[in-house]
Amino acid sequence: MSTLAIEGGRPLSGVVAVEGNKNAALPLLAACLLTSEECVLTNMPRISDVEVMARLLVDLGAEVEGIGTTTVRVRCTRLTKDEPDPALVGRLRGSVLLLGPLLARRGRARLAPPGGDFPARRTIGTHLDALTAMGARVADGPGHQLDAPDGLKPTSIYLYEASVTGTETALLAAAAAPGVSEIRHAACEPHVAELCEFLAQLGVGISGIGSTTIQVEGGRKLGGGAHRLWGDYIEAGSWAVVAAITGGEIDVSGARAADMEVVAAVLKRLNVECGMHGEIFRVERSHPRAAGRITTGLWPGFPSDLVSLVTDVLSSMTGCTNSGCLRSNR
Repeated sequence: MSTLAIEGGRPLSGVVAVEGNKNAALPLLAACLLTSEECVLTNMPRISDVEVMARLLVDLGAEVEGIGTTTVRVRCTRLTKDEPDPALVGRLRGSVLLLGPLLARRGRARLAPPGGDFPARRTIGTHLDALTAMGARVADGPGHQLDAPDGLKPTSIYLYEASVTGTETALLAAAAAPGVSEIRHAACEPHVAELCEFLAQLGVGISGIGSTTIQVEGGRKLGGGAHRLWGDYIEAGSWAVVAAITGGEIDVSGARAADMEVVAAVLKRLNVECGMHGEIFRVERSHPRAAGRITTGLWPGFPSDLVSLVTDVLSSMTGCTNSGCLRSNR
């Protein structure tokens, strides 16, 4: 589509259901490689990043059904290679999550430079620190090459950066390391907790879910599992902003109350009438106004991913909004 024609000036109202969070879907797909049993993931977001990750699993030897739909079935009886397709890797930052499962199942990993904002805004350092702490060795060669011929070992590690994907890499590797690993200064985002719960369902012993210190008892024989992804609170927040800007009323289903709390807290400061009603996040007709300084932070602080949405609300206000100030601590 080369042209979008938008007719504005009307309040948007209605009911919408959100699909799962991409930031949960990618590590959950990577986790499916840790077991030879079937895993079924439902409420999957139908977006290109998820499709690329699913095709990376196929490239590594997994059987994947339902690519492009909301229900994806994965069975990985064996991994046939330790070097994912570089072309696919180059399209997806989340491909870095394959390192842990590859080391667990193959004893080595060969990963081309991941796509996305590597290395301009992010580094792979946290991932490598976690993996080397568990016994992996960095080998010479293009991209990122790691060997763990004697398997991964349990460890106690402090993550210098509370990286979401770095924490997920540590979790995926620790799940395969026989013994107890402790991950401190772990990211606390909902999608990290969701990965923990899925790993626990597969048979990994995990405590401290949702906190900055996670203990993982790994090395067990893992089974299969079925999981329905939690609704994407970022998408739900986007719909809330649509209602706020246009003066409409929207009911959003699918997102958890605990995840929407941080969204509602900031929107209410902007005089947006919203909140959970049972399992529905409801936004009522409102008149937004500036609210002074809004500061982002690590979860459960206000997510940086929502800054652009709040900026849209501020820009839609009439009158002076100089008191509306956004500052990021990340």
